[in-house]
Amino acid sequence: MSQRAAVVGAGVLGRLLALQLHRCGWDVTIYDRVGWDSRAACSFAAAGLLTPALEAVHNTEPRIFALGMQSTDLWHELLQVHHINTTRVRRGTLHVAHSGDTALLAELQQKLTRRFPAAEPRLLDYAHLCVVEPAFAAASFRQALYLPHDGYILNHEVLAGLRCAIEQSAITCRMPLAVTELQADRIGVGKEKSETYDRVFDCRGFNAQTDVKDLRGVRGELVEVIAPEVNLQHAVHLVHGRYPIYIVPRGDNRYAIGATQIESESLAPVSVKSAMELLSAAYSVHPGFRYANIENLVTNCRPALSDNLPRLMIDDGVWRLNGLFRYGFLMAPLLVAVTLKTLRDEPLSENELRLVTREGIKDWERDPQWN
Repeated sequence: MSQRAAVVGAGVLGRLLALQLHRCGWDVTIYDRVGWDSRAACSFAAAGLLTPALEAVHNTEPRIFALGMQSTDLWHELLQVHHINTTRVRRGTLHVAHSGDTALLAELQQKLTRRFPAAEPRLLDYAHLCVVEPAFAAASFRQALYLPHDGYILNHEVLAGLRCAIEQSAITCRMPLAVTELQADRIGVGKEKSETYDRVFDCRGFNAQTDVKDLRGVRGELVEVIAPEVNLQHAVHLVHGRYPIYIVPRGDNRYAIGATQIESESLAPVSVKSAMELLSAAYSVHPGFRYANIENLVTNCRPALSDNLPRLMIDDGVWRLNGLFRYGFLMAPLLVAVTLKTLRDEPLSENELRLVTREGIKDWERDPQWN
């Protein structure tokens, strides 16, 4: 008989895990407190950036680059396996700065070249910039830093594709349904009702805060616009001392415009100040944004642990996948792969060991060869 698994949480992490467990022969049931496409889910508030090089520069843990590169490659395999169009993953990002901030752009290039040469950063002059990104012929930038291995994923389309794959499989979907308790072999779904499983996986993100020690929320703000006069093909990062933003194409003239992070657990709507800063910065990147129509103003809290690394935490028999921070789509495939390898008791690489904690002790601390 197949072993039975409960996956609690139907964001990008829960969907990938449910599909991969099912592919390995598990009898899977997936739960979520809201429906499939609820905007309350953190995965729908993400921009879908796949930027291991940029994240590694801004993170104190240099392993993020190698882990992120490995995870990005996994996306292509996963999309093929589950019959989702692999063109949903786009490679190449552009990093630009206004004339007063060119020193910041040069500093970013130096850091990447020195610390992560495999990122292959290339400084483009105006002529080459217009070849790589023709939309910048209408902008004022004379140069840009190009990172060929960073990129983005059309996250809303991928989420829809993962949902379709789950619904076409034998995976049982229970949503919207609030899970009130998680134990090693059962979950509570009401005041007195429980359902038993061989393994319980917690993928609730920030909603698992009461059960995951040191889990905090990091506020993200996003403006979704329709801008027919822009036509960007690459994700763009504006390097700026006060207002660094990213602009991510989503197809059909739609763009996500966001800031990096805010250390706050507030879920209040986007403030006038934040909206003006994001939109003004976007307009300064490309003049076509002046005529953009605002579709949505989005806020949510991304789950983060103390070291800002994602982790599989095996706690009292419950397998908790959490801490994706601001790179949820970047690191989700790798965290699922590490979970499956741990489940099968397969050896993990040195970098992968950093992502596993059992009963409060990290796996690399258990292994004497790394101490």
